[in-house]
Amino acid sequence: MPPRSRHFILALIFTCAVINYIDRQALSVAAPTITKLLNMTNTDYSRVLFCFLLAYALFQPLCGWLLDKFGTVTGFALAVVWWSAACALHALAQGPVSFGAYRFLLGAGEAALIPASIKAITEWLPQNQRAAGIGIMNSGISFGGMIATPIVGTLLLTTGWRSMFIITGALGFVWLIVWLLFIKGLTKEHVELTKGAPVAQRIDYRALLRRKEIIGIILARVISDPAWYFYMFWLPSYLSSQRGFDIKALRDYGWIPFFTATVGALFSGWLASRLLARGWTTDRTRKAILLIAAALMPLGVMVTFVPNVWLAFALVSLVTLLIQIWATSLFAIPSDLFRPSQVASVVGFATATGSASAMLFQLFVGELVDRFSYAPVFVIVALMHPVALVCISKFIPRIEPLEAAV
Repeated sequence: MPPRSRHFILALIFTCAVINYIDRQALSVAAPTITKLLNMTNTDYSRVLFCFLLAYALFQPLCGWLLDKFGTVTGFALAVVWWSAACALHALAQGPVSFGAYRFLLGAGEAALIPASIKAITEWLPQNQRAAGIGIMNSGISFGGMIATPIVGTLLLTTGWRSMFIITGALGFVWLIVWLLFIKGLTKEHVELTKGAPVAQRIDYRALLRRKEIIGIILARVISDPAWYFYMFWLPSYLSSQRGFDIKALRDYGWIPFFTATVGALFSGWLASRLLARGWTTDRTRKAILLIAAALMPLGVMVTFVPNVWLAFALVSLVTLLIQIWATSLFAIPSDLFRPSQVASVVGFATATGSASAMLFQLFVGELVDRFSYAPVFVIVALMHPVALVCISKFIPRIEPLEAAV
């Protein structure tokens, strides 16, 4: 496929990830306002987040398999329609129960983003460019979280929270028009490029779980994924309740940790490409990047203990950068191990386990914050990545294509 077409595909994936995370972050940014208006406790809010992640975990394996069976183009279109409509429906919410129902619908649609993106990158990009492609996708996730804060903050101040959900939900339909109008020619190129390639097949998950490599991926995601979801879902509430940020301050400054996360994702992909170009093996490259991130993550312990609000904010921004350096490298590992026809299913299954872990962690966070404070949560989150790295080292001795399919 010509470089121009690859760049266009990456631009579409990046933009889709941005919109996905604007829709996802809309509630998090608005949470300090909505929870006060609707008299919701931190425990109530944690249960709403639980509903989103329950659907996200349940639907990721199904989305992965459907994408492998029916293709990326159709899968992306249907998922965007689903989650955009679900986001707009939040405008009808009246309390924790209805918010939970709409978040469940949103999670079901958004579950397709990562399997679809990584499948497209695996199919359309050569192996030595996939880490950079995944870095671009992951930077779209972070960039979406970054611009969601000023966008949602401005909409809250000017139109109110109900109109805000309708407006953010409409963004996906704009992307869908571009996708349907311009993807046709690229699809034809892709068909020619992949003619004769192995057809998609359903994975035997029992055989998959007998491989120590997938156990390593699953454990890494189960242990480390809750960290990102904690910062994504709880940071606005923490800054509001513990550091004195109002909606205007969140709008003006709350985007910064997501900006550094975007930098981390791009840096991780760039660094991997450079190291591979210099002759480093895939195994050495991935593990070196994971080690850098995991070794520095414990600095997050200090977030709630430093008295200066801006020093705490700087530490938060450093941690989000490190999380996305880690995540970009971890996302690339399934494409290093499995065939393109199986990647979406593997990613969907592995990511679902991480989402299930994050789902349960939300309830834990709500209870800890209501009973004690944010301090123990920051300590736990800071130690997740070093433990996850130990699991990867133990279960994946070498990151290279597996000899047998599953």
